[in-house]
Amino acid sequence: MGVSLASGESVASILKEGLPYTLILGLTSFGLSFVLALILGVVGAYFKDSWLDKTIIYTTLGFFSVPSFWLGLVAIMLFSVLLGWLPSSGVGEIGASPTFGDLMRHMFLPICVLTLSHLAIYTRLVRSVVLDTFKEPFCLSYQAWGVSRAWRFWLVLRFCFLPIVGYFAANAGAILGGTYVVESVFSIGGIGQSTINALLHKDYPLALSIIMLSAFFVVGLNVGVALLAKWLNPKW
Repeated sequence: MGVSLASGESVASILKEGLPYTLILGLTSFGLSFVLALILGVVGAYFKDSWLDKTIIYTTLGFFSVPSFWLGLVAIMLFSVLLGWLPSSGVGEIGASPTFGDLMRHMFLPICVLTLSHLAIYTRLVRSVVLDTFKEPFCLSYQAWGVSRAWRFWLVLRFCFLPIVGYFAANAGAILGGTYVVESVFSIGGIGQSTINALLHKDYPLALSIIMLSAFFVVGLNVGVALLAKWLNPKW
């Protein structure tokens, strides 16, 4: 990996220091986005074209339509500056090693911002996949047999799960890129902030190492999901 041209530190030590915070932010937001999108997408499909469905669509699209850095700045202004409920930056109190509770308080806003900024597209995907699956012959057969609508939704989710997981894995790069941006807004000392500093100072060893690490992460996640899908359904 070499040595950073800007600081003279080992690239490996810089990545080792910042990687845990990036993983906490990225993986937590990734998992939260998956769970919320699954719930909201299924609810929207179940109550298709109702006021609840439209509320979910317009609300998530509202968060998706603004850049994540702007959403982060609004969150800081509202919850940190005006209300004073949550810290605005960093991962702990200055001069003290961060405890778990401290870390969660500082990570709460960044996780919410990153999750909300990607939630619309995932929710729309889940909703579309569920509604398309409802048009399949096997689902129409369930309806002809008198299976209740709620139970049909539960059966349909079994068939929708693999395509949804596959799309989430394929879109992991977007979450990773969003993580780097949100880290910079909230001054989290993760890989994202190191990436921007490396690009600004033309620190090529550090920048290339982060790019390669990000690529390995995305490829590894997609391979893992492909193996999981093959194990769950050999015909996939």
